[in-house]
Amino acid sequence: MYTGMTSYHKPNGWISVKDSLPNTSRYVIGCFGGYVFECWYHTVNKQWIRHGIALVEDVTYWRELPAPPRMEKKE
Repeated sequence: MYTGMTSYHKPNGWISVKDSLPNTSRYVIGCFGGYVFECWYHTVNKQWIRHGIALVEDVTYWRELPAPPRMEKKE
């Protein structure tokens, strides 16, 4: 879900997990060891989940998903 968050005004949008974690359980883009992937952050368990089942323990940065593309109106 896109929330319109500005990622704390960082120009590249990446947020260190040392600075902040997502405040609601949702899909975000995660990064660790040079890999970038979509993952789910679970706020109750404080866990990063990839592909619905795999726990990822070494996420170092995250960012919001981008807004979906706007559909052009056909006239």
